[in-house]
Amino acid sequence: HELVVAAEKSADGNIDPAKGAPHNWDEAWAFYHGDSPGDCPFATADKRGKDFGTGSTVNDTVLANMQYGLTHMGEPRLQGVADQTIDVMLIPYIQASIKYALKVDSDIAKGDMDAARIHQAEGWAFYRVIEPILAKADAASAKRIGSIFDLSQSQPSAAGAEIKAILMSNLDAFNVSAEQIGSYD
Repeated sequence: HELVVAAEKSADGNIDPAKGAPHNWDEAWAFYHGDSPGDCPFATADKRGKDFGTGSTVNDTVLANMQYGLTHMGEPRLQGVADQTIDVMLIPYIQASIKYALKVDSDIAKGDMDAARIHQAEGWAFYRVIEPILAKADAASAKRIGSIFDLSQSQPSAAGAEIKAILMSNLDAFNVSAEQIGSYD
């Protein structure tokens, strides 16, 4: 939200550091980075980057975009930088949806339905962030993933490969690439 507001204020010429676009831009970074390790999207991005072999690429990109934005307030390109930053911020949620779907499969294969249920819930929570974007591009696939992660099911289902395939085949909807997602085995 703060990036969107910052881009709008910047386009309107409101670049007052205290109340204009720079203030909102700075708040976007504060909300993303957080003030304590482990409790923010920044930490999640590093965890998923480690899982998927992409390291801190998401956070490095977000930080570079945030720094660029602060020094280019009022320029027409700022909206594009905000959009790109939001797209990159979605990567850990795609990665986490895949990771936890595959963990459900592994848990079921081991006969550990309690762990499968926990991982199903984690997958569902991360998927909820990206679901509306997928639904705009492919409503049937979004609904299918939602039904797999649905916590009202009596038992989780082993469909990690299906979820991974759906998400990886719809990366254009998120404006990201397979290389940016990495791989999780």
